Amino acid sequence: MVSTCTVFAPALMGFGASEQIGAKCSELGIKKVILVTDAGVEKAGLTKGIEKSLTDVGIEFVVFRDVVPDPTDVSIIAAGDVARAAKVEAVIGIGGGSALDTAKGVNVLMGNPSPLSDYYLGGKPTQPGLPLFLLPTTGGTGSESTISAVITDTTQKRKTAIRSKNCNVSTLAIIDPGLQMGMPLFLTALTGIDAFAHSAESLTVNKPNPICDALGKESLRFLVQYLPRAINDGSDKEAREHVAYAATLGGMCIANTLVHYGHCFGHSIGAKLHLPHGLGVGHAVAQAINYVADAIPEQVRQVGIAMGVDLSGCATGEAIGRKVGEAIIKFKADIKLPTLKESGATREQVLSAAPLVLRDGCYPFAAKPMTDEMVKIYLDKIYDNVL
Repeated sequence: MVSTCTVFAPALMGFGASEQIGAKCSELGIKKVILVTDAGVEKAGLTKGIEKSLTDVGIEFVVFRDVVPDPTDVSIIAAGDVARAAKVEAVIGIGGGSALDTAKGVNVLMGNPSPLSDYYLGGKPTQPGLPLFLLPTTGGTGSESTISAVITDTTQKRKTAIRSKNCNVSTLAIIDPGLQMGMPLFLTALTGIDAFAHSAESLTVNKPNPICDALGKESLRFLVQYLPRAINDGSDKEAREHVAYAATLGGMCIANTLVHYGHCFGHSIGAKLHLPHGLGVGHAVAQAINYVADAIPEQVRQVGIAMGVDLSGCATGEAIGRKVGEAIIKFKADIKLPTLKESGATREQVLSAAPLVLRDGCYPFAAKPMTDEMVKIYLDKIYDNVL
């Protein structure tokens, strides 16, 4: 099998790395930037050091602080209008996945004529945007490492994406675990399980990639070892650091391999119930891995090995899938992730997502097909948190 591994964003990593943003912009001759963030990130004081770093080297900035969860085309266009009016020379995204995706969408608008919808999946190719700097404040989405901006199309009432090497690959991703130290523990769990799903699913797609396999296994190893520690003690610097790095590694994986059923189910549940992305994806990944195990037993075995699961005596794909799936369900309990039922969802609401699952953009990357009837069976399993 021929595989490719071509999309990697340069990264600066470590505590205090965000304080170098001014110097990095100066190296490119940038004089004015837009900071794309949300009110919560700004209120928490996470933009202060970044603003000071810019001011210290004489770089002007404007702030767009109205990022919304599951960013809409409307919010991205509004941010783009601010950037255009200010005549900025670079885009800086600061926040969780929504802020980083918004910044990517803004960068598409800075290098390409409207409307934004022209560049959705299957649409026109993009021309280069401005220099793009992405600084995650959560340890999960890996958006700082991917070429995708996930967007809610308010006209079609669906989630779509813009995949652009020209506009969405960061000029520099800055992963500063210090920006993640104050993250609430529930959000730590939600974003951490998202990173877990990225890595586990990237290892089990229908076209695996040896480089991303190595990165995905290291990401899983970090998450299993350090995410429960970060949940139990949010001030654990070593744990926060390793979770931040694991999220970036997971993003590198999905930039090249993409993902499969965990995200098909998760996207669909999220679209119907408007629950956090991590809940939908996090609760689907065990069933997704178990489902494909008979088709790709050795790939699923690698997920188990990375997690530290004892697979001795597991001679079949079905046995491997069950053992690994059970370990994932236990891991979710270890990080105190509430079930869909505990989160207020009803079985009927979850089942209403069924028509969307096989239409999801991640479906082509699954190792084996699924019927409409199997979709309903697996939505039941996801709701009940069983295999």
